[in-house]
Amino acid sequence: MKTIEINGKKYVPIIDFMKLTRMARVTVKSYIARGVIKAIVLGRKCWIDQSDFDKYIPA
Repeated sequence: MKTIEINGKKYVPIIDFMKLTRMARVTVKSYIARGVIKAIVLGRKCWIDQSDFDKYIPA
């Protein structure tokens, strides 16, 4: 899994997120909308905070 680092925090690209099931994606989107998961959008890519990714998204 590719990560980028911004201000000392690691972020995971949302591309990996597309491998999740539909239900998991809906859950993640609602988490991002509510601000539970920190996400950064760069260009057309979205990156999720890795600690949040590991905590909320089942591998």
